[in-house]
Amino acid sequence: MLRTFSKLTHIYDLAASALSLNRYWDLYSAFLSSLLLRDYENVVTLEELRKMFAYDDWIVVGPLATRQDIDWINKNTETKGVAVADSAFGKATSYGLKKIDLLVTDMDGLEPIHMNINRLYKLTNTVSIHFHGDNIDRAWRFLEVLKMYRIRILPTCQAGVGYRVEKINGFTDGDRAVLLSLIAGAKRISLVGMDFTGYPLPNSLDSCTDYKSYFKLKIARYAIDLFSRVYEVEFHNTGGSVYAGCENWD
Repeated sequence: MLRTFSKLTHIYDLAASALSLNRYWDLYSAFLSSLLLRDYENVVTLEELRKMFAYDDWIVVGPLATRQDIDWINKNTETKGVAVADSAFGKATSYGLKKIDLLVTDMDGLEPIHMNINRLYKLTNTVSIHFHGDNIDRAWRFLEVLKMYRIRILPTCQAGVGYRVEKINGFTDGDRAVLLSLIAGAKRISLVGMDFTGYPLPNSLDSCTDYKSYFKLKIARYAIDLFSRVYEVEFHNTGGSVYAGCENWD
């Protein structure tokens, strides 16, 4: 599966151009994260992720997950892998989510980390940490807390490469959660709490209120559609309906 990454490399370029991202700081974050990870023991690679789980079915949880969604997930945790975007972590765990195989974060949705670490430690198998230019100020204290609890991490970046840090496609925690589920072996994915017709900001009932939020929604939707075509995976909702592609997700 890793060989297909070359078909998806333009996602970051598209986002960087549209949102005027600072490529220098994104490259610097990959370098800095390499220094921070030098003595971190529990690091997982993308290649190792492929061998960690035996699930054909995965659930990817977004920030709009309801209590009923979480109840449904809890009934299926023995047969399905569960990947959670960090914007959904607080709500999903408050509703009683019983396990997280893969938590995907760029560190902003878990702030302050010391307030979330106990739930993260009890529920989560592996945390995928994404480094970019806007979060390098949080990286050191975040990793120090995870190191204290010996939590297994998968470090990723969106530009450049670094020691023990791997470049991955996608732009939001939600679409990266989908991609990492695919790398972990998913053949069918249920999207929970990911409404692509009016995606709100985390913990809000309001729709996107600015261009950046709106564009991130469109990028996530576009990225997931590309992943579905490259990996030939089925996407479902909790009712079992099949998503055929982004053009049919409304």
